[in-house]
Amino acid sequence: MAMLAAGRRGLYRYAGDRVLDCYARRCGLPSGIGRLCLLDDQMLAKVVETVGIPAKSAVLDIGCGRGFLGRWLLWNSLSCRYVGVDSAAAAVPAEGPKFERVFALEAPIIPVALAKCIAQNLAPGGQYVVTLASFDDTHPEKVSRSCARLQRQGASVSVADLTQQVREFAATLYSAMLMGRWDAPVKAHVLNEAARMLHAVEAGAFNYTLLTGTV
Repeated sequence: MAMLAAGRRGLYRYAGDRVLDCYARRCGLPSGIGRLCLLDDQMLAKVVETVGIPAKSAVLDIGCGRGFLGRWLLWNSLSCRYVGVDSAAAAVPAEGPKFERVFALEAPIIPVALAKCIAQNLAPGGQYVVTLASFDDTHPEKVSRSCARLQRQGASVSVADLTQQVREFAATLYSAMLMGRWDAPVKAHVLNEAARMLHAVEAGAFNYTLLTGTV
């Protein structure tokens, strides 16, 4: 997953939103909003519906990248105050305003810092959404450790396996990346990793889990 993260950083560095949006349309996303998240529009809608986005609520997106989730919420006319931060370390201070919803999409595992960040920034009665994506056989252990870290912060945890629902879009996205026309720097950072990820998806060495709960 470290190599995947490096590939994503390379793609975001060299490919603007316009390019990613083009690939979103090529992958059949009605929103046309580019992303490297493996949730297509339909699955993302189901995940958001799981916790709901109350009108005028505050939403924190940890590991937001260029803020595709914020753009997607706007496209869906969901009225909220969206705040995106690149990492748990950059999140709003614990003494700051709390958030009714906290999202952290596609971490390989929840580190202690992220579990603490979720607990510190979630408003009473609020809910968090975390998705874990793995391309190896250690996924069950990562889910178990992630749940334990959230529970140590006083969080309840509900676990749902989304692997089958996400698999098709993951294959579509990585295939589109492989078949696309990229500048040389992007190819160097992305395409070999995209090929490896596509092979893992097609071979069944792929897992995707949704964690939700309150603190």
